[in-house]
Amino acid sequence: MLDEFTDPLKLLHSEKLTQDDDDEKTEHQHWSHEHPLILHVQPQPNSMSDCSDPIEVCHGCVQPLSLPFYSCKDGCSFTLHKYCTELPLKLQHPLHPDHSLVLINTTGHGINYKCIGCFSYGNMYLYICEICEFYLDVNCAFLPQTIKHKSHNHPLIQVIDPEPLCSACTKYFLGISYACKPCDFILDM
Repeated sequence: MLDEFTDPLKLLHSEKLTQDDDDEKTEHQHWSHEHPLILHVQPQPNSMSDCSDPIEVCHGCVQPLSLPFYSCKDGCSFTLHKYCTELPLKLQHPLHPDHSLVLINTTGHGINYKCIGCFSYGNMYLYICEICEFYLDVNCAFLPQTIKHKSHNHPLIQVIDPEPLCSACTKYFLGISYACKPCDFILDM
């Protein structure tokens, strides 16, 4: 599967990460965590994981942890990719053009927010429009807006279609799809 879909945030920030290596902040106080965070840019000695070790994930995007990342200075298990610490707090998104989306930390809200793009409940960070009850997790928020797919001659635009019958699998999918409206062609994720 393409990196654009498996880890859109990492792909989006990969060029910026290589440019930022010289002016790294080694300690960071992030708005979503009460303790200071320490930056890790090199693999830690004796951190060879064995096959039975659980995979560590970023608390922001719930993707496997990769360098560079921050961890809690006080020793709790909180970790964030460096690029997840740099997510914009407000976002204009083409799937919800009427209002800005605001980034929130869902921990402690007592509400299970469901992403309208993928229908997951799992991410700690979520972009929301409270007015419209529109919720988009950080991974879906940064998926490519346009893709080119070998199954169709035209570019496909990101949509949330009310009648999403996938042209490839002929199944209905209510989340984010990619469509060529003039050709009535749609691919679900």
